[in-house]
Amino acid sequence: TEHVEEPSYLRGDVDMDGKVGIADVTALIDYILSKDATGISLDAADVDLDGVISIADVTSLIDFILSGSWE
Repeated sequence: TEHVEEPSYLRGDVDMDGKVGIADVTALIDYILSKDATGISLDAADVDLDGVISIADVTSLIDFILSGSWE
């Protein structure tokens, strides 16, 4: 059987504090406005998995926080 590597980040945990919450929304917006990636995970920031970090990721992240699901 083939071993599948788990991601080394938590999807949506932009500020890398181990949980997904409103602080991640703030960190993501700060990154979009400044393009300064200091202290954040760019992999975790691409929450809609389209390869681009944009306002669409903010929307997806807020939807996840409100619903508890990425679907």
